[in-house]
Order: sequence, then structure tokens, then C-alpha cells
Amino acid sequence: HESYRLGGLNVSPDNKIAAFAVDTISRRQYVLQFKNLETGEFYPEKIENTSGSSVWANDNKTVFYTKKNATTLRAERIFKHVLGNDPSNDVEIFYEADDTYSTYVFKTKSNQFIAIGSSSTLTTEYQVLSANNPNDKFRLVQPRVKGLEYHISHFGDHFYIYTNKDKASNFKL
Repeated sequence: HESYRLGGLNVSPDNKIAAFAVDTISRRQYVLQFKNLETGEFYPEKIENTSGSSVWANDNKTVFYTKKNATTLRAERIFKHVLGNDPSNDVEIFYEADDTYSTYVFKTKSNQFIAIGSSSTLTTEYQVLSANNPNDKFRLVQPRVKGLEYHISHFGDHFYIYTNKDKASNFKL
């Protein structure tokens, strides 16, 4: 390939499967793929036009990922894929309709929650789901308020949120 970029390496919680993404056209449009780390074999499914990142649920078979708009390249949709299934059957979990926002998915450091984030220049919004229950619905943390930025972290039995609420110029906990 004239261009080759590896991105989004992410190993399943049981350390048996690697999700990874490859961009061979130099437009940050990644193809998400999977490899069995015990046998070295690749899974047949390839998920095109992703942001390159993915997040494993704790069941070691469900993966959440972000798809891009093919024209604008804006990260705008979150999908759920179950390993071994045809990617054309993947379920759209979230669509960011506001084209001034981008969306992304990540796992909290505690590995207990999967979160969807939406952000614009001065505003953020998060939804969370138990990583042990990938078929449940995501729950909104704080509805979007123009100018309100916040970020979430999970530890123990609590979420910790730092925010610019109340005009906190350097954020507050």
C-alpha cells in the first residue's frame, strides 16, 4: 500500500481476541478487523469506514465502534457488533444528528462502564451502559446544555465528574 496506518488496537477482556483498525487510503477511514490471539487466525468480518477505535463489552464478544460519515468524515454513529455476525446486521446504538458535534465510545478506567461521548467546541454530553450488560440501553448522565463541559470517570461505586459548571474557569470536581 502507498499508505498504511494501524490504529485502535484493543484486546478483549479475556485476552483472546484483538480488535484493530487499518487505514490504507490515508483518510482516517479505518477498517475494523479481529484476530484470534490463541490461533493467529483472522475473523472474516471487516467493518468499513470507522474511526478506528473500538470498545469491548465484558462478555468478550460484543464490540462498540464509531462509524464516520463517508462524505464529511465526521464521527457520527455508534454501532454494536457481535463477533461472528455479519457486520451488515450491526445495530446502530446512537446517531449524533447535530453536525457541529462528533461522537465517540470508550470504556471507563474501572472497566465497569461503556460510555458514549458527544462533543462540540464548548459542550459535552455522555451516556453510560454497564459493560456487563451490552444489550441494555445507555443512560444519559447530563443532558446537553450549550457551554457546559464535563468529563466522567468511574471508581468504586461512584462517577466523578469534573465540569465548568457555575463558570468554573479551570473546572471543578
